[in-house]
Amino acid sequence: IDNNKITGPIPESLGSLTELRAFDADRNQLTGTIPRSLGNLSNLKYVSLYGNLLNGVIPPSLGRLKNLGSLYLDDNRFTGSMPGAICDNVFEEGDASKMLKELTSDCSPPNPEVECYCCTGCFNSNGSRMFKKPFLRHSDSADTSLP
Repeated sequence: IDNNKITGPIPESLGSLTELRAFDADRNQLTGTIPRSLGNLSNLKYVSLYGNLLNGVIPPSLGRLKNLGSLYLDDNRFTGSMPGAICDNVFEEGDASKMLKELTSDCSPPNPEVECYCCTGCFNSNGSRMFKKPFLRHSDSADTSLP
């Protein structure tokens, strides 16, 4: 459902779709917060919510998504810090239990909206990005350079 001008909040009932493996709702006009129930979807491997109007804090319940490989949260209006429960899942060489290889938020200096020590990519409010670790977003296949 990406890039469809969808408006309004993400429904809490999304958390009942237990077989959902990917949720790609980037580049819409979604508002409100990420529902905590999203953390119930243990089969999710991919979540892309960048380019919306989402706000509030990023829910720690997303840290329960142990199979998640990609989580794109940049270009929104989140505040606070990336929950430690999510950072605990970020991929580390030699640790097969950590699957999250791509994690983005609006954490680019000098004035990050989200504090994130574990993000693989940081963006700022004008769309500039600063990579902390190399990653490849599905729509950025040609640009993988580090600063």
